Amino acid sequence: ECLDYLTSKGIIASSEEVLDCYMPSQVLCHHAPFFTVPLDKDGVCPGTPIPLVNLIYHDCIVIPWIGRKGKKGGFGIPKTDSGYTYAFLNAGPVHILNWSHSTDTDQTEIDEVNEVCIFAEKLALASMEKHEFITADRRIQRTTFSEGTTVTVNLNTDEIKINRF
Repeated sequence: ECLDYLTSKGIIASSEEVLDCYMPSQVLCHHAPFFTVPLDKDGVCPGTPIPLVNLIYHDCIVIPWIGRKGKKGGFGIPKTDSGYTYAFLNAGPVHILNWSHSTDTDQTEIDEVNEVCIFAEKLALASMEKHEFITADRRIQRTTFSEGTTVTVNLNTDEIKINRF
């Protein structure tokens, strides 16, 4: 009821978790990264992260990622990985603020954030149809979206390859 009330007032309804019972009323999930230990710092992932939330809800809710291009770790991001790279893999926007909430940024960083956000906007209503591990070490991954776009990322090098069909 609270989220519906906010929406009725023109306020974007957000939660820090994606829960089925909130989905009809929720617009944004402020944090939906992976489970890492500890959650509040660059952490060790206790397993291989997979985008289950995006596989289910990508076309229903906006899920922003935290991380600047080239930066490894951060809230809910394994210390070996980049939230920016995961933003492309999941076709989600990325926060411009870093984890310390600093607004000190330059035009290059703004342009990088805009690049991933424009990409996310183009796929906002497409469902994520598939997630694949391409290599045995699971460091190269691919997602496929309902309109045919595939995104392949190398988590070791942060290389991002987008194929549109």
